[in-house]
Amino acid sequence: MQRVKVLASGKYKFVKNITKSLSRRKPRRKNNPRKKNVRRMAKKKRRGGKSIQRTAFKFIRLGALVAPGMAEAIKPQSNQKKVNNIIASYTGFSMEDGRFYPEWLARGWMPFLMASLATYGIPKLTSIIRRL
Repeated sequence: MQRVKVLASGKYKFVKNITKSLSRRKPRRKNNPRKKNVRRMAKKKRRGGKSIQRTAFKFIRLGALVAPGMAEAIKPQSNQKKVNNIIASYTGFSMEDGRFYPEWLARGWMPFLMASLATYGIPKLTSIIRRL
């Protein structure tokens, strides 16, 4: 077995020994246990813990959204009137007389809007003020 080597002049030179010598071969990397551990640690995904404040704010907003409907649901009325009042609280439209009442709409959505303002707006304002 021979190998052909092309010289700079363009001529061919036939080389008999086709195995690479050990000095030309790249040195083998020895297994270093410290490097393996570092690589394993780097591959771990770091996940932040859930914020208690964020979870509490979410439940505050949810409670403010559900509260007007629940207040109507626990009143001692007929089921038909309860459903009409709950729908009127969130849409402002009365199914009994077919009219729109903005105060009913405000009664249903104002707690949620205020809770959203308190849980999103106030922390945002404090972070802006803190940066100043």
